[in-house]
Amino acid sequence: MPRKRLWPLFALALVALLVMLPELIFGTSYSHSRVYNIVWSEQVVALVREGIAYPRWLPKAWDGLGAPTFYFYAPLFFLTTGYIGAAGSGLFSAGVAASLASMLFLIASGVGMWRWLRTLATERAAAIGGLIYMIAPYHLHDIYNRGALAESTAYASIPLVLLGLSRLAARQRGGLPLLATGYGLLVCGHLPVALLTSVTLIPVYALWRGWRDWPFLGRAILGGALGLGLSAIFLLPALGLLPHIAAEQLATAFYRPDRWFFFSGPHSIFAPARPDFVEFNIVTSFGWALVAVFGLLVRKSHPLLMLFGALGIALFLLVSGLIPWFWEIPGLSSVQFPSRLLVVTEFVGVTTLVLIWPQIGLVARTALALLAAFASFQAIDMAKDRMFMAATKGAWFHAEVTREYRDAPEYVPSGYRYNTDENGQAESAHLILPQGAEVEVGPTTRAEVIARDHDGGITLSVSAVTPDTIIVRRFIFPHWRVVDEATGQPVKLSEDPQKRVAWRVPSGVHRYHLEAGPAPFEAAGFIISLLSLVLIIAGLIHARRAGARA
Repeated sequence: MPRKRLWPLFALALVALLVMLPELIFGTSYSHSRVYNIVWSEQVVALVREGIAYPRWLPKAWDGLGAPTFYFYAPLFFLTTGYIGAAGSGLFSAGVAASLASMLFLIASGVGMWRWLRTLATERAAAIGGLIYMIAPYHLHDIYNRGALAESTAYASIPLVLLGLSRLAARQRGGLPLLATGYGLLVCGHLPVALLTSVTLIPVYALWRGWRDWPFLGRAILGGALGLGLSAIFLLPALGLLPHIAAEQLATAFYRPDRWFFFSGPHSIFAPARPDFVEFNIVTSFGWALVAVFGLLVRKSHPLLMLFGALGIALFLLVSGLIPWFWEIPGLSSVQFPSRLLVVTEFVGVTTLVLIWPQIGLVARTALALLAAFASFQAIDMAKDRMFMAATKGAWFHAEVTREYRDAPEYVPSGYRYNTDENGQAESAHLILPQGAEVEVGPTTRAEVIARDHDGGITLSVSAVTPDTIIVRRFIFPHWRVVDEATGQPVKLSEDPQKRVAWRVPSGVHRYHLEAGPAPFEAAGFIISLLSLVLIIAGLIHARRAGARA
């Protein structure tokens, strides 16, 4: 690449460094999801360092009972954190690794947006658009205030999906592999945003580019299917194992979309007590809606403006709750917060902004700049307080969180007893955990732990005078299996009333190995993802050879 084409990359990397500098200096933001960002980063980094390529079970969670967190939670961000932390060889903490992962995804989002906008505007305008996309209000709000680090990865994936569709429609090489890779990363990054993007931006743009072009639509569907196949290593176990966790915690009253509409519900602008980010979400949404209006006013200057202008207005109506039935559709009712749609809104809004900027007058530019300044001020003001907390109480909070590694309440076993609040929500901090020794046996039985695995497995030497039941302080989950090392045969597992792993032992001396084996659908997901990856690589090789012959 010529040097004159490299300046956007340097600029994007510099901005990403400046954005993440507060966290790199003062520590992880005191965000809404600060507990999980610490608990998950710490364990994933440690497990990757021990050679576990894809940690799914977190053995320290719930004070050693463990949690199947990454069987269900999209892994892209925290796996990236794990590999960065492992590459650091202990030179920096898991918190720094998470901040470096955020910086990496910020750069990726800027580069992806720059490459997408280059197909629509000048090199300079595309680079500026990439910079704006990186520091868009909700994007930074995701990182510093909400702590929705997995959700923020969608900013890097969405431009790849649209660029892949654009190349497919123009019959340019590499479109199909790019679409499949982008969509696979989107699903592995954050499932709710992937779903929202899949029912709004992606089909609207695909139909606009390929209406009545059936070969293009067929290739687009193929690319999406390959992307889903690429994510099967995560998606298939997550869907298949859902009955084994307290999934009802994902659909309590607190998480109902209608509670978060802008103009109605208990957290609306009219509510007497509302969270500090409600006004921020409204101002941000209104700003991007205004961009969409200007796009419709100057729609003749670019064919995409008619589409993206109308889409921007529709997204505002959806995210605000002014089209409430949308959030009652099965599947969409589970995305919890309508504001997640602002990720898509900001992609559409920045694209529209870059296209309309040369066409609008000084008054319109001033109005947009003032709105952007106000939204940015709100985001920075919230982040300022959270970074002050990180700087002054970060060490204490980290020690408190890692004392028991309490995870999200939805990741306890199905049927586990817990207290709930008025919304039906179980608070992690108040969840009562089973107490007692790591291994419990009857009075005439002796059990000794003689080896431990990094993922929570243990090897036991057991001497029983009479048949007995062994209870190991691990939450029951389908991936656990016990092998009698004398016979090499698996032992049938059961569970105690507190949902811990248990099994019967006959009299005599035995040696058992409790291990974290593959869960149902895990092997199938791996095979499907591997086959999809092979097909995507084959598509890239074919595209390169076709380009070389051209």
